[in-house]
Amino acid sequence: MSILNVNQIQPVGSGQTVTISATNINTGSATFTGGSVGIGTNNPARLLSVMSASGPILELGTYASGANPSIFLHEGTTGSTINGGGLVYDAVNNLLNIVCGNTIETTRITIKRSDGNVGINTTAISANLEVHTAASKINTQTIKTSAGAGGYAGLAFMAGQISAGREKAALYFQETNNGAHYTGDLVFALNNDSGSAVQVSTSDERLRVTSSGRVGINTTSPGAKLHVYGNSASQVVTLTDGATITPDFSTGNNFTVTLGGNRTLANPTNTTVGQSGVIYIVQDGTGSRTLGVGTHWHFPAGTAPTLTTTGGSVDVFAFSVRSSTSVVANAILDVKVTA
Repeated sequence: MSILNVNQIQPVGSGQTVTISATNINTGSATFTGGSVGIGTNNPARLLSVMSASGPILELGTYASGANPSIFLHEGTTGSTINGGGLVYDAVNNLLNIVCGNTIETTRITIKRSDGNVGINTTAISANLEVHTAASKINTQTIKTSAGAGGYAGLAFMAGQISAGREKAALYFQETNNGAHYTGDLVFALNNDSGSAVQVSTSDERLRVTSSGRVGINTTSPGAKLHVYGNSASQVVTLTDGATITPDFSTGNNFTVTLGGNRTLANPTNTTVGQSGVIYIVQDGTGSRTLGVGTHWHFPAGTAPTLTTTGGSVDVFAFSVRSSTSVVANAILDVKVTA
């Protein structure tokens, strides 16, 4: 193998060609030691500088005290660190960084060598894709729909599959204003067909949030702040029986309790104005249990109802929260099978 020192190779003159030949170059290799190589430039500032007549430059070199091999593409002169981008391999932290900016060494995207996880604007990556942005921004990522009316833009999801066309869920934006200001609705779609090749589509819509803030479940045209097409339910929460029974209205809207003695229904906690529901009050097998109420319970004429005393009987308090200190209620007594 022949070794040529590039510092000993001088250009013949402007517009001339320098031919480099070495023994065994066709069967072996030629090695250049020392200096830098320039193509289209007489003053390469990195190990290899390739410059076109119009100015853009491709350079190979190192970054950060020679520890990180790099490829840069930029404007200006060789060795410039402004207006460009490239690839930098961080040999200390085992990261591949895609850099770009007015300062070309500004890291934008990072790939971890160990697991392939990707970070955008962060090198501290703990997920398959992690994106960081200014805390004051909500457009961390923007997905655009096609111009005009009826366009769609969104994300589709699949699990246990790698073949395209088998996505079972989607979250997408649908333009609904005939292209005027490009406003629209946010839609959640979910396909429950077990066929592996059946892809989620717009006909699988489950929930829609309109641009006016209305929410529709199983309807594409919600007519109220919350519009449910079909049945809905609220869990019946069992209250703990004791001398004093205190409902926590943050746990539900509907409640039930079986009285094992004479009790007091205390003022409910965590109320929300406008909240409504029922409390089922059941006598135990002994019966004749009484129930006093707290001052926030407001019944017709200001009189608390007298419960049905038969063992196993059921009374119902229907309520609506008027304020933090007023729960308007009425009693439906002795609820039983109709004869």
